[in-house]
Amino acid sequence: MVSIRLPQVLRKYAADLDFVEVTATTVAEALEAAVAAHPDLEIRLLDTDGRFHSHLLLFVDGEQVAREDHATRPVDAGARIDVLMSIVGGAA
Repeated sequence: MVSIRLPQVLRKYAADLDFVEVTATTVAEALEAAVAAHPDLEIRLLDTDGRFHSHLLLFVDGEQVAREDHATRPVDAGARIDVLMSIVGGAA
C-alpha cells in the first residue's frame, strides 16, 4: 500500500482521513486511486485535463516530484506521498 497524506483543508473530502491508503505503482496511479475512493477529491486535486493542480506540490518519501514526472514516477509499497499547498504572493 501507498499512503497519501492530505493537507488539512482537503481531508474533509476524504472522510476526514489524514492518510488515504491506495495500491499503486506510480504517483499518477496513486492519485487516481485516491480519487476513485474519494470522488470529492477530484476537482480539488485535478484540473479539467486530469493533471494535478499547479498550486499543489507532491513529495514522495520527502523528495519533491516534478510535475512532468507524476505519470512515470514509481512508488514502492510502503511509500508516502505528501500533498502540500504551495504558497504564492506577497508584497514586493
